[in-house]
Amino acid sequence: MSKTLKWSMISVMALGAVIVIVLGFLKLRSPEKKEEHHYTIMELTEQEPLVLDGNIETAKEQSYHVDPQKGQVAQVKVTDGQEVEAGDVLFEYDNETLSDEVADLNRQVSRLVAERDRLYQELETQKNRKAQAKQELEKEVPAQNQQGATNQTTHVGSMDTTAFDQAIEGTQKAIREMNNNIEDVNTKIERLSKKTSSSVTADIAGTISINPEGKTNAQLAFVKITSKDSEVKTTVSEYDYESVEKGTDVTVYVKAQDRDIKGTISFVSTDPSGNGANPVPTLPTSPSAGSSGGGHGVARYDVIVKPEISLPNGFTVQVKIPQKGLVLTEQAIQKDGEQEYVYLYDNGVAKRKNIKRVKKGFQWIVQEGLSIGDKVIANPDSDITDGAAVSSTQLEESVKSHD
Repeated sequence: MSKTLKWSMISVMALGAVIVIVLGFLKLRSPEKKEEHHYTIMELTEQEPLVLDGNIETAKEQSYHVDPQKGQVAQVKVTDGQEVEAGDVLFEYDNETLSDEVADLNRQVSRLVAERDRLYQELETQKNRKAQAKQELEKEVPAQNQQGATNQTTHVGSMDTTAFDQAIEGTQKAIREMNNNIEDVNTKIERLSKKTSSSVTADIAGTISINPEGKTNAQLAFVKITSKDSEVKTTVSEYDYESVEKGTDVTVYVKAQDRDIKGTISFVSTDPSGNGANPVPTLPTSPSAGSSGGGHGVARYDVIVKPEISLPNGFTVQVKIPQKGLVLTEQAIQKDGEQEYVYLYDNGVAKRKNIKRVKKGFQWIVQEGLSIGDKVIANPDSDITDGAAVSSTQLEESVKSHD
């Protein structure tokens, strides 16, 4: 190799090394271009309703047993299948033993009244005798008697009338005692008379069913009333318990009729049905329940819904319970000390909005600060501040809050 060619190759290699060094230096000196962040916009919508499966059952059922202490059933006032209203007479009792006792007491009252009438006659006779005796004594006193004789006659008359007064007072006392006795017996008659012939009335309106065996067997219901009203019975798991409240208006979907009707929650149990948890290990069905509960029985609570119309007994339904409040992803929530806030997207501008949340089950529900239709930046970064511009090129997608 010639000396000239050798030096040419060395020069080229040196030049290449210089270029690599320079390019590396320039790359180190020049700042990298920051990758543009893309934001997801979440439009707030109503929560999906909580759906519970249930069945239509009779709202009320009242059974009536015969009470042997009240006597025997004398007359049945209703028939099997009859429609009755509250207050209608179902059947009547007749107690023969008490009837005989009342008859004896009535005879006793008759004797007492007869004796009292005799005392009244005797009292009248005593009063008449006293008046006669007084007149006869007055006739025996001469008009011209001196003062001493007059005083003596008055003394004798007073002694004679005193005997009559004592007899009259004794008779009057006997009459008072007789009246008290008559009153006591009449009170007893009145009390027993209510038991000799009593009736049983309907407590609720509905349809009658009669079991003839119950007429002579107190262990069996003699008359049963099934109300015409119906109700939905369902249960809610412990994970969704706080999402169900008495008085909430709901929608009842009737599967067999493929239609929705309105209803209201009338009862929510405070104790688990079936004495606690289900006997079979069950996983929570609520999406909000997460993965907890596996391997353990889930407590369920009875819920009763009153539909606006009566439905056939036994129909299967779904109860759709609206959920109040708005739910956000935790990534959207920002904090300034104790104050929580989010950034709303409003025509290309980020706006801070303070909020207030409460925990309900496994979810945090926004109670104040936001409304349905608001657009929240779901994944803000440090570049997002109150009043910051958000270009359309930075928007990645838009989702609904319940998606």
